[in-house]
Amino acid sequence: WISFRFTWKSGSVSNLAPVFWSKALISLPQYLIPRPAWLVSCACLLGVVATSRAEDRTPFDAWARTLAHEGTWKGKTAHVPAIEARPNEAARLLRSLQAPLAVHAPDNVAPETAHRTLRALESAYAALQASGFALPGLDGGLGGTAGFDVYLTPQTRDVAVGYDGADYLSAYDGARVFGRADPELPNEDLDACMASLLAEAGLYALDAAESITMRKATASYASYLVTGQFGCSAEDRSMQAEPERGLLHANAVSATALFLAVLSERQDGGTGQFMQQMWRFAQQDSRNALTLRASPDVWEATKVALDNAHEDAEDLIIDFSVARYFAGPAARAKFAAYATLRKLNSSQEVPVFAHVEATNLPRHIYGERDLGPYGSAYVEVDGSALTVGEELRVWLRGDPDARWSLVAVRLARSGKELGRVSAPPASKAGAYLPLLWTENTKRVLLVVTRLPKTTLDVDERSPGACGFKLMIDRAPSTPP
Repeated sequence: WISFRFTWKSGSVSNLAPVFWSKALISLPQYLIPRPAWLVSCACLLGVVATSRAEDRTPFDAWARTLAHEGTWKGKTAHVPAIEARPNEAARLLRSLQAPLAVHAPDNVAPETAHRTLRALESAYAALQASGFALPGLDGGLGGTAGFDVYLTPQTRDVAVGYDGADYLSAYDGARVFGRADPELPNEDLDACMASLLAEAGLYALDAAESITMRKATASYASYLVTGQFGCSAEDRSMQAEPERGLLHANAVSATALFLAVLSERQDGGTGQFMQQMWRFAQQDSRNALTLRASPDVWEATKVALDNAHEDAEDLIIDFSVARYFAGPAARAKFAAYATLRKLNSSQEVPVFAHVEATNLPRHIYGERDLGPYGSAYVEVDGSALTVGEELRVWLRGDPDARWSLVAVRLARSGKELGRVSAPPASKAGAYLPLLWTENTKRVLLVVTRLPKTTLDVDERSPGACGFKLMIDRAPSTPP
């Protein structure tokens, strides 16, 4: 009657910890046993634990030792979320007969709206469950039902997840959650909105310490997997419009969702299993009522997983900054390296902020907008006036508070990539790239990407932006 599961400690499996009873044996007896007897029972248990030896002869010995000894946590922490009040104006309750779901609606919301929302929730629940994504658990009847409650409230922008408190029956830092949704959501967006809401609620319930950026980005990606649409808001569907915002921080949730989709396609063929595993790998059991262990977070787990596969996370981000150019209009998208990018609609193109003619060189080009962490900017150089073997020279100068990547992509007349060269990511404020012109090259795409100077904290809300400039010139002609 006790089930055990491996617990990751410092990169290796060090002990066995119970999935359920590690917390249930402490929390449930106070409801089932009179308080004096419960205190005596706890004292006896602690006495047994205190005598456990370092050599774990049985799984129970390892579990007892884990409970008895808790070292000082010196890693990154997160505050326990504030408990949110549930809406109380709901007068109509619809319960699902297919899944642990319920929709609460006030009198001024049409019954058909509530029914449509419930049907979309049921569809999203089944699809996410089949895909293996985490789903919100039971909330103990806090909303008058045992399952996940969604409240239709006009004050909500699109969809949102609320925090009810810690899930003390979870083996890790779980949470009890509820949902809110705008009753005016367009019918064509309803399926994606409910999928995004359910996925975010499931991830919140799985790990309350994870950053809201990664939670919302993963939920948006999960919505794409099961509905074909990223997230619920218009911002999620304009993820290519501002590549300068970057990735993996609060100002770039939608672009981060696209990056996760491309990363998952590369790692698991687009099934979603890679990101699901990273979320479960990052779970923690803080055993602290005031702070939660926030390391490893999902991005830290991802970097370790990529490193174990002999891939560098920063190299993949630079590759993504180039790959996302080949999306949007058919002339670009037909050469996309990833199916995720080919499927984006024609409006999803990254802007090219400067077009340069080789006849007008040398040129100094200043970045139109400063770049956030992992933000990118794009310049096209038309080399119709260049001859085969002639050298194009590019210098990059950027803010010294960042590192910089410079990639030059050779493009054929059709727009197909012929090859690329890159300067090593510069620890200083600049980079230099010489490029010999080849026979079939008609244009060159220059991609500038700003890299963090220190390890990027995904929880950071307002990372600073950094400026840059490019200097482009032709090599001087060699005298005969």
